[in-house]
Amino acid sequence: MTEETTPVTIETLQEENKRLKDTVDTYIDRIQTLASTKENLKNQYVELYDKVEEFLKEHIIAKDIDTKDLIKLAADLDMELTKSVKVTFAAVCEYEFNVPLTYDESDFSEGDFDIKISSNITDDNIEQTSESFEIEDFEVNDND
Repeated sequence: MTEETTPVTIETLQEENKRLKDTVDTYIDRIQTLASTKENLKNQYVELYDKVEEFLKEHIIAKDIDTKDLIKLAADLDMELTKSVKVTFAAVCEYEFNVPLTYDESDFSEGDFDIKISSNITDDNIEQTSESFEIEDFEVNDND
């Protein structure tokens, strides 16, 4: 018994080509749909995350949630909670100069002095977010 084989014709190849193209198009459509779904889910996650973050901030500010509960909730949500603290201190700087007798108080100004203060905090859990320096009560007086 011999099997008969169908001869390959241009029409057969065109039909197979069309079938393969349709299959590829179907997969491309599915990939695009999945990509769109992924983007939508990501946006929904970010929106929900922002809402939870805002909810927690409101209750932190209102101080109507126990700190232990807040820490546990944040850990369950894999969120890092921080708070802002401001460190303020006064520094008194004093310089003494020998100057010609013709100098007076107006020959010195705040711009003649540069103050540099830096933080030496090395704790990885602490992030410095701002700093500022201000000269107040600038005075020049004769020692004589």
